[in-house]
Amino acid sequence: MTKRKIRTLPIRTRKIVAGNGEETIARSVLCPTHGEAVGLPVCAECVRCERIDAEGVRCTPEMAQPTMRWSPLLRRMLPSAADRVAIADVMSRDVTCARADVSVETLTGLLLDADIGAVPVVDGEGFPVGVLAKTDLLRDHWENGDTQEVTDEIIDGVHVTARAPKTVRDLMMPIAFTLREDDPLSRAAAVMATERVHHLPIVAADGRVVGMLSSLDFVRWVAAQSGYADQA
Repeated sequence: MTKRKIRTLPIRTRKIVAGNGEETIARSVLCPTHGEAVGLPVCAECVRCERIDAEGVRCTPEMAQPTMRWSPLLRRMLPSAADRVAIADVMSRDVTCARADVSVETLTGLLLDADIGAVPVVDGEGFPVGVLAKTDLLRDHWENGDTQEVTDEIIDGVHVTARAPKTVRDLMMPIAFTLREDDPLSRAAAVMATERVHHLPIVAADGRVVGMLSSLDFVRWVAAQSGYADQA
């Protein structure tokens, strides 16, 4: 009887920051057996799971690799290296997301502390509704400076003028160009070039965000293909 080979499945972490300061964290893996993203509790109960540690989920899947979706065009062409690699193998697996009600001040600190260029904007379930990048913050500051939306109201007979703080909803791009984690890396390059974006939220088969792919991630992958070590 042939012994199944143990494979380590990388864990992806999605953190969602809400406007009230609450954070929710979900961890999952791209399971070759299920053919989709599954949460760690599902892995822990699976008979193929050997153990879960800092390296990932050690399991003996029925398939050696996750299934990659191929377009009819790619089937007619001689595949390149980027055609043969899934986005899941290159994307950033620890992704920080923000709700639309998060303040711009909080979001700015989040981008600087995490040293990232953009965050997917999601709803409470992790489905993408937009993207906000550092360039959006810079553009708003250039166009509006320190000005904020002014609201007037009367409190206890006194006319009060208050400045309403801006939120992610006010500055985000209200559309997210997303790809699935089992799409080939070449498709991500094509979307980035066509839409002129540097960040793509990556989703699982159910549409929830499980990663983020940046142009820097792609450049690092190209460098690795040429034998250059990643010094990051």
